[in-house]
Amino acid sequence: LKWQKDSSWGDYKVTRTVDADSENMTQALVNSDNIWFAQVALKMGASAYLKGLAPLFKTQADLPLTMKRAQISNSGKLASETLLADTAYGQGQLLLSPIEQAAMYSTIANGGTMQQPTLIQGTKGKRTSNVLQANAANTVKTALTHVVSDQAGTAHNLAIDGHTIAAKTGTAELKQKQDTDGKENGFLVAMDADKNTYLTVALIEGTGSDDVVTAMKPYVASLY
Repeated sequence: LKWQKDSSWGDYKVTRTVDADSENMTQALVNSDNIWFAQVALKMGASAYLKGLAPLFKTQADLPLTMKRAQISNSGKLASETLLADTAYGQGQLLLSPIEQAAMYSTIANGGTMQQPTLIQGTKGKRTSNVLQANAANTVKTALTHVVSDQAGTAHNLAIDGHTIAAKTGTAELKQKQDTDGKENGFLVAMDADKNTYLTVALIEGTGSDDVVTAMKPYVASLY
């Protein structure tokens, strides 16, 4: 299914693989629905959207590694509707390393508190509280459990009997324009939604997210 706000977008359209007349946030996460997130961001507007994202980007990991800082866009602004729409579902000019993704998702796992990573086992990383409101973080975490528990969820193959896992899959499409073939990198973030004992991010270059879920299931199972 393809969608665009109106004809001012020209040939540009947002796509999704599941044909649904309407969805809520949980269903959109389960189906990895680009259109839903694009529509919500457009309804919010660029200013409100950037304000909401800002706390997640304010504190970034300070590690002795060569790693570019996360960015929302090249300019730090979302100057067009199509760039706003793309950014809402993780494309556009949004750039995050797996380490930065893990830190941002930790905010959801920890009820609104961001945990910065460390390189040396036993050292304590910085924790930043109130990055998100606790009820908002918990609502999203609950929704992410359905990405695993629902049969239609994009990470359903990660399900393990007796355990509640929250997860999100994604595919980074590396191409210059729509309707062309480009390289895909698949990623998966998974977390223990019961006892909060782990959060892991995996990325495999040159493949989609389904393969990442399959590859990571034995490792996730080993954490229990």
